[in-house]
Amino acid sequence: MAKLQAGSYQLDAAGTGFTIGGREYLVRKRNEHTAAKPSRFIISVNPYQYVSSLYPTARGDVYGIEVGRVWYALKFKAGEVVLWEPRFLAPATDDAAGTAYIRRERVSNRLECKSPSRK
Repeated sequence: MAKLQAGSYQLDAAGTGFTIGGREYLVRKRNEHTAAKPSRFIISVNPYQYVSSLYPTARGDVYGIEVGRVWYALKFKAGEVVLWEPRFLAPATDDAAGTAYIRRERVSNRLECKSPSRK
């Protein structure tokens, strides 16, 4: 799977597809009976390939996707989709013990992940 490129991309007339570097991506909805997984996912066309589920985040209008062990944030706007690598919400700070910690946007679902990159 090729690495995605951050940026803004125009949605097609149906509002379900966009193109990145000549490769077409489509957003699909899962059947209602699969409620244990996120309701939407992304596939690529030519070659046909599953890309990632759209995981809801704490921000209702932003979704998280994982492609090649890299997390991206995805937001649908009027006629376009915006894709970026999430940034830190707060700068690194030191706690009393002197160790650094950082806060990141977190995926709101708590589903068990079966991805090899998350083991």
